[in-house]
Amino acid sequence: MKSFFTTFLLSFVCVTHMSAVHADLIWNNGDLSTGSVSSTGATAPNGTTWSQVMSGRTLGFNSQLHNYRVADDFGISSEANIDSLTFFAYQTGSGTNSKFTGLYARIWNASPSAGGSVVWGDMSTNLLSSSLFADMYRISTTSSGTSRPIIELQASNLNINLSAGTYWLEIGTTGTRTSGPWAPPIVATQQSGASIANALQLDVSTGTWSQAVDAQFGVGYDFAFRLGGSYSAVPEASSAAQLAIALVGMFISGSFRNPSSCWNRRITRQIQSIAYDIRGLFRFVRRRAT
Repeated sequence: MKSFFTTFLLSFVCVTHMSAVHADLIWNNGDLSTGSVSSTGATAPNGTTWSQVMSGRTLGFNSQLHNYRVADDFGISSEANIDSLTFFAYQTGSGTNSKFTGLYARIWNASPSAGGSVVWGDMSTNLLSSSLFADMYRISTTSSGTSRPIIELQASNLNINLSAGTYWLEIGTTGTRTSGPWAPPIVATQQSGASIANALQLDVSTGTWSQAVDAQFGVGYDFAFRLGGSYSAVPEASSAAQLAIALVGMFISGSFRNPSSCWNRRITRQIQSIAYDIRGLFRFVRRRAT
């Protein structure tokens, strides 16, 4: 009985706080790591992994702010506030100590190559708050050296409010090395026939956007970036509904076996989605009882 009531209490507390705004990973556009051993059997330096492209594929696209920029789409499922941005890039021969000096971003309400408009940001404000080695090296199938360390570029305290929808993130970077900066495309999208990969590259000199594709194979790409922030609050359910939701949550998330699982964010969102149906049921029962 003690275990049951402890579990129920945790579930109830979890549900009563569902209406609060909570920090979350809003969007992850993909990963770059391909593991610590390359296709040729080379092992990455201790504590790091490779980011190995497929044979003959592009290592990176130029993202130097004043010459070229890159863009890729992302989706927001409900109203949210974006407060952090993480982008990945490299400068050949930089070493693991970052040589990046700037991160610039704009958000479009549609593809910049198809009539979209800028809804946030500019290309004159340096958003870079920190940059550090991402513990990955970009390599090809013929070279497993460490001359292309991937750097994680971070921007914080952005306070971007977006409603649900599809948007495009435009990125420009600056650094002190003569090579690059380069934006490495996600390795998974380098497979032939990856038609959903739709990233773009801007030629600043001409103002022309074109699809970021491999010139040799004609394969589209996506870029790795992450958006952090919080989803907006939802209206609070009644106390009776909260009690019912707590019980539902215990069964859905398996909390009878593992009470801490009620804190799983995905489960929490599933419980939220049925909150009002349960509240309506309680109202119906009360009306019939009177």
